[in-house]
Amino acid sequence: MNKILRFLGTVLLVLIFLGGGYLGVLVMAGNTSLVDDALYFSYIVFTLTMVIVLIAVLWKFIATLISKPKEILGILIFVLFLGIIFVVSYALSSPEVKPYYINITPTVSRISETLIYSSYFLFALTVLAFVLSGVFPIIRKIKK
Repeated sequence: MNKILRFLGTVLLVLIFLGGGYLGVLVMAGNTSLVDDALYFSYIVFTLTMVIVLIAVLWKFIATLISKPKEILGILIFVLFLGIIFVVSYALSSPEVKPYYINITPTVSRISETLIYSSYFLFALTVLAFVLSGVFPIIRKIKK
């Protein structure tokens, strides 16, 4: 399974490089008629990447469930935590569409805001973890 995933990952990387180069050449040349095609290509590559990542994660999850069932609890807590972040982000988002946006539906607006809010939360948690990883060793030294 690992060899198959490595092969698919390599193929996707090649597709990403080719597609990104193609889009860059089109934009620099001033030819915007094929930019939509290049964007659809990037959507396809992104979707394939997500499918491969989900397959790899499920494979690893099942392998861990079989070999070390106690470690699954930590994974489930992490997934639950991410789910809570997305639910809170969805609750904070609004379906309001500004009049200057063209072809944006309320659903797309809400999903976009949900992803933006969840990115904000995850960034804040990353910064907090970074700061706390520097603070805890100092507190331990002071207590000794």
